[in-house]
Amino acid sequence: MTRHILGLFNGLPGARAWRRCLSEQAHHSDSPSEVIEQALAEVATATTRHAA
Repeated sequence: MTRHILGLFNGLPGARAWRRCLSEQAHHSDSPSEVIEQALAEVATATTRHAA
């Protein structure tokens, strides 16, 4: 499932954090929605860091 959404944030701040989080957590979690929520939080953090 994650393979299809890896490129969702390509070219945007936080794209690397998004891909890293999905890649690392996809196999360790039973709940895909938790992985996506965590990845979105990583993107938000990276975006705020980039804007500052």
